Amino acid sequence: MESESVTEPEAGAERQADTETEAPYEAAFDREAEIEMEVEVETDSEPETEATVKTAEMHLRGILEKPLPEPDFSELFPYEGALWDSARVALITLRNEYPDFPRMRVVNALAEEIEVDRVRALMVDTERVYTCNELDQRPEIEGGVDGFIESSGFRDVINEHQISGTVEIRVLIDQEGAPIEVHTEEEDDGMGIMLQLLEAIEEQMRFTIPEFTGVPVRAECEYTIEFEYRGHMDD
Repeated sequence: MESESVTEPEAGAERQADTETEAPYEAAFDREAEIEMEVEVETDSEPETEATVKTAEMHLRGILEKPLPEPDFSELFPYEGALWDSARVALITLRNEYPDFPRMRVVNALAEEIEVDRVRALMVDTERVYTCNELDQRPEIEGGVDGFIESSGFRDVINEHQISGTVEIRVLIDQEGAPIEVHTEEEDDGMGIMLQLLEAIEEQMRFTIPEFTGVPVRAECEYTIEFEYRGHMDD
């Protein structure tokens, strides 16, 4: 009986077939090895993770148990700094533009607490001269016109020259209520009476302090000075 001989091409094909058959098994073995390695890595990392958690817990416990320093608000109180100034500006705006705000009582209390007037002065141009119409209220002559005539001694001038009259004056008043300049359109009477009156006003007349939004300012206002000769009164 003749033996079958296997040619070289046929042997190569058989080896290729064997390789293809073994390939899935090798891939399976390789994947199993990878899984084992992953498991080993996870197992090895567990103690490290636990140690990390314990370290974090100890660190957190140390923070919680450590006494905190006393907070320092010295830069903010008593209500100093740009933030408080901004709050004051907001309160001033609210009070000026929304006077009927239903919680105005709270606004006023807060404004009083943080001293709104402190920053109000910063918002007012104290260098300019305001008109009487711009002021919170018209500055009044302290003691009135009659009181000024008596206290200044101008009554003696009136009695001496037996004069009566009305003089319109324009007065520049400083932040303390004192006249800085006094002007009139009235012509001089030739006896120096007008000059004496203007000098008496500038030196002795005083006004209530002119204010703009509660801040003392300089202002120019007009006044009427009326005087009347009443005759010499018997002692």
